[in-house]
Amino acid sequence: MDISVSLLTLAAVALGAVVQGSLGFGMAMVAAPILLLLDPRLVPGPLLCAVLCVTVLMTRREWRHITPSAIAWAGVGGVPGSFVGAWATVAVAADVLGNALGVMIISAVVMSALGHRLRPSPVALIAAGTVSGVMGAVLSMGGPPLALLYQDQPGGELRGTLAGYFTLASLVALGALVVVGNFGWSEVYLALPLVPAALAGYALSGWVAPRLNKSATRKAVLLLAGAAGVAVLVRY
Repeated sequence: MDISVSLLTLAAVALGAVVQGSLGFGMAMVAAPILLLLDPRLVPGPLLCAVLCVTVLMTRREWRHITPSAIAWAGVGGVPGSFVGAWATVAVAADVLGNALGVMIISAVVMSALGHRLRPSPVALIAAGTVSGVMGAVLSMGGPPLALLYQDQPGGELRGTLAGYFTLASLVALGALVVVGNFGWSEVYLALPLVPAALAGYALSGWVAPRLNKSATRKAVLLLAGAAGVAVLVRY
C-alpha cells in the first residue's frame, strides 16, 4: 500500500475512534466509507477488530454508567435483527432496503429535533436493537437507532451502554464472519496496523468526551445520525 494511502487509512480509523469514544458510536460510519475506497479488504473484518478494541476500552472506562438491562433488551432485538439483515441483503433489492433504512433514520432525527422522542423502555430497546442489527448487517453502521434512543441520557450512560452493547455485537459479528469463512489470519494481519490508530483516537476521545455537555452530546448525536441517514440515501 502506498505511504499516502496508508496514512489516510490510519487517519480515518483514528478519527472514527475519536468519534466513537466521544459519542458512543460512529467509528464505522466515519471510517468504513474511506477504507472501502482505499482498500476493500479492510472492511468488515479488520475494521471490526479495531472497533472492538475501542468498545472494550470504552466499556472499561465507562463501566460505572452502564445499564446492563438495556444491553440485554437491545440484544434481544439485535441478534435476530442481524440475521434479518443478512437475509435481506439477499432477498431484498439493495436500493429498496437502503432507502427504507435511510428514511427511517432521518424521520427519527426530525422527530427528535421536534421534541418527539422515545424513552429507553424495554419495548423501545428491543425495537432499536432490531433496527440496529439490520443496519449493522446491511450497512455496517448499527449505531444511530440506539444512539437516538439514548440521546437524552447523560453522556457517560450513553457511551457506556452503547459500548457494552457494541462489544457484544462486534464479537457476534466476528464469530459469524469466521463461520462463513470471511475472517481468518489474513484479516488479522490486515487489522494489526489499524489497532494503534484506533487506540490513539480512543486516547484523544478521553480528552474530548468530558468536554461535551448533555446539550452538545445530544446535538452531536442528532447531527451524526442525520448525516448517516443522508449518506445512506445518497449511496442508494
